[in-house]
Amino acid sequence: MDTVSGIIAVGALVVSVFSALAASRSAKASETSASLAKRTLERLATREIISNAFAVVAEASRIADLTKELRPQYRTQFTFAGQPGCSNEQRCLDQLDEKDKKASELSQEATRLTADQARLNEASEKDLTRVLGNLERALSQSRPLREGLERELSDVSAQNAQDRAKRI
Repeated sequence: MDTVSGIIAVGALVVSVFSALAASRSAKASETSASLAKRTLERLATREIISNAFAVVAEASRIADLTKELRPQYRTQFTFAGQPGCSNEQRCLDQLDEKDKKASELSQEATRLTADQARLNEASEKDLTRVLGNLERALSQSRPLREGLERELSDVSAQNAQDRAKRI
């Protein structure tokens, strides 16, 4: 009976050793998998940050184009109204300058936040989340600004077209 118990004990010891090795390998594989998953999420966050930064810069560029188009439209509108160079015209032009300046500031912030790619790659999850939040805020400010300028350009252009038609 002692021999059988000894054989069973040795067998149990061998099984325990193999189980411990398997558990160790499984833990290492799990750790590697978790590390890869974390790194993938960080890359996705970095990609989203860069995408949002490009979107902010693109919105700022569109805003700059719209303000350039609106300037002569406002001048034309006030000329048709018989008030070229009046204070209302200057106020409209000053508001265009303010909108363009705001868009430029948002674009510069987006560029600054993404300028150092290496720093982004090494940033903590908390830092990535903060940068992404800042860019989403900038994007949420620049889009309505652009949309408003598009409506403004459409309205002023339509009014100018009506005024031209009346004069012809």
